[in-house]
Amino acid sequence: MIPFSILSGQLLAEGNSIQEISILDVSRIGFPFRVPKSFHKSWDAIRLQFYCRKDSAYREVVLRDVFCEMQQETEFFVVYRVETNQLDYKAAVTQLMAEYSQYISLKLEEDAGTLAQTWAGYPAQMDDIFAPHWDAQRHDWFSGMQPDAAWRACIPKLPPLAVALDRPELWEKYIALPDSEFFAWYWALHGLGKHPISRMSVRYVYVGSAYCPRLFPEPQALCRLVHKARRENLQPVLVTSMLREHDVPRAQDWLRHLPEQNMELVCNDWGMMELVKRAGHTPVCGTLLNKRRKDARLAYKTGMAAHRDQLRQTAVQAGFYRAWLRRTYGVETISFEACGYVPDLTPNADVYAPFYQTNTAGHCTLYAVCHNGSRGRQTVEDDCPQYCRERVFLYPDHLHMIGRYNSLFGADLRILTDGAYLDAFLSQKPRRLVINLL
Repeated sequence: MIPFSILSGQLLAEGNSIQEISILDVSRIGFPFRVPKSFHKSWDAIRLQFYCRKDSAYREVVLRDVFCEMQQETEFFVVYRVETNQLDYKAAVTQLMAEYSQYISLKLEEDAGTLAQTWAGYPAQMDDIFAPHWDAQRHDWFSGMQPDAAWRACIPKLPPLAVALDRPELWEKYIALPDSEFFAWYWALHGLGKHPISRMSVRYVYVGSAYCPRLFPEPQALCRLVHKARRENLQPVLVTSMLREHDVPRAQDWLRHLPEQNMELVCNDWGMMELVKRAGHTPVCGTLLNKRRKDARLAYKTGMAAHRDQLRQTAVQAGFYRAWLRRTYGVETISFEACGYVPDLTPNADVYAPFYQTNTAGHCTLYAVCHNGSRGRQTVEDDCPQYCRERVFLYPDHLHMIGRYNSLFGADLRILTDGAYLDAFLSQKPRRLVINLL
């Protein structure tokens, strides 16, 4: 069968009805196709869509004058064969065969880098350039950043600033140090000590990881965090990850013993959102529940530049969906990420930057490598030794990607330097800007 992504077909039947067909083979003179046996309508034409690599689009060919005969009939489907002398069909098949043959040859004879370089312009020669370690990688990305004049002009328009304390070494340091000392250390640690954002006032601290259920403070540390934040006029917001079934009793227990009533909790699991609602707290829709296409390698996807605007909207733009979230869970805020393009924000949105999540595993991949010797050997990490305190997965420097915890992240560095890009977010009036420096 021909892959549907490179050649698809439809029968244009009577009454303006359309029946998709499965094309089994293709040649310059015709092709066999399969339809369900239940399809009995007469049809007037066949509409074909050929993928054209050069244009990164589909080329439509409509066949009307064809010879057709039945080749096979089974209990479930019927196979027909059509033949045609239509010139645009012959030209489209010739082009498709040439492009597909080149792809197969590269797939069989070359490595993945050469294939990507030839097919999509990917800079395979840069895949050998890695930072020696995470601190050096972070320094290369952030140290010496120079926001342009337009970015500096956006400073008065920035929403209230929040900082994510998403791992133990951060919230432990926050508990131990006075407010001013902690944030000076925080910005310097990530190479942003001289960036204008380091001189802005932080109003919120987001405590906990959206991705790993093991990266959430123990009850005693959580109480100390909340009380310290309140003493220093900061508002604490708790961030929760996916909720495994055996973790439900633990989540119910710490929800009952939170030090404050009606706290704001960012939920990345529908079950957790229900528990938060029942406990009388305020749920926020997290980034894992706001699904969208995001990848540091999207720039190398053929044709993506022409269709990037189509990535701006997801299900959360539907008014009835937001109404359901509000009615069912009391959700008023949805979390977004700066991920290489500007999404359409919903009212009252939170924006996370500069890191954005692209993949999250149900079980920790870092634990699988360090403890079991392979990413594929993932198991439940009930007694987690927190390898993520010292280890990360490094990727080629030019990709701006990092693997940490059980997730893979991209870094959208433009949000910290490009004023026009930042202003495209600010013009949609987000509620908060959450800095999540891993």
